[in-house]
Amino acid sequence: MDVRPHRFATRDPASAEEFLRDRWDSLGKVEFGPRFSIEVSGIQAPDFRVERLSHSSSIRVTATAPGPVQVVEVLGGTITVEDGDTVTRMGPGELFAIDAVITPSTTSRSVHVGVVTLSRELLGQVAGVPADRLRIPRRQPLPAAADQWRLAVRRANREISEHLRRGTRPPIDVAHRLAQAALTAFGVETVPLEPTDAEGLGPQHPVNQAIAFIEAHAGESLSVTDIAHAARTSVRALQQGFARHHDTSPTAYLRRVRLEGAHRELAAAEPTGPVTVADVAARWGFSQAGRFAAHYREAFGVLPSETLRARPHVSPLSGGAE
Repeated sequence: MDVRPHRFATRDPASAEEFLRDRWDSLGKVEFGPRFSIEVSGIQAPDFRVERLSHSSSIRVTATAPGPVQVVEVLGGTITVEDGDTVTRMGPGELFAIDAVITPSTTSRSVHVGVVTLSRELLGQVAGVPADRLRIPRRQPLPAAADQWRLAVRRANREISEHLRRGTRPPIDVAHRLAQAALTAFGVETVPLEPTDAEGLGPQHPVNQAIAFIEAHAGESLSVTDIAHAARTSVRALQQGFARHHDTSPTAYLRRVRLEGAHRELAAAEPTGPVTVADVAARWGFSQAGRFAAHYREAFGVLPSETLRARPHVSPLSGGAE
């Protein structure tokens, strides 16, 4: 199991939004209050993250599709969760789960929180439920299970810290223990799949409509809601369609198209000419150069600056799943 520490901090709302969207495909609208700043630190593995998050001012986030499930413990500040006509306010010491299937809007104000993010694939594997049909029914935990959840998180932190500090073998079952503790505390349900619009993917199928829209507008500021609107379908149905037919998400596919476009442009540029990596990144929708470089290196095995200097043969980006 690959476990790595990470840290992110910024006062720039655009960089913060890119960071959040990069991690949560389910985000729709994101709004920041004045004089905003954010800091996130913790550890990440393929199927889970354990983090501390603090921010000044406020963030309002609207979830539009199933994404990872988060279990949040409020350590300071307030978080308000809106679900239709129901509004729930959480304060210090309270524990709750955020499942984008049933939590459309969350507002946090000057918060300090502990957050454990669990992939739907991990939860589905542990629960024996297909990931795209999994639903977490309870926002707040069963009283008896809340302390068990906190113990599981403390144990995971302790074991992972030991691994990182001493270079010992990573705990291979920590992800499953966290997932099981979350399912015990907040429950699990199976929802029926929405029917697809077509057996085959003709040009009018929403997935192909979305792909055409992404490829035509990749350099513009796009959200998954924009893509779904252009494809004349719901965000949730589009997410399911991309997962079923392309084993990826609309956001990941958009990133793939942007990376391919930036790669072609960097490869075609004169190494000593006026083109810069920052300019190319911005033209293809990447507002933060550091994150662009990380995604680019993951996709192509080299830094964008190396492509600009070397002018390698342009090759398509393989794969699209996050």
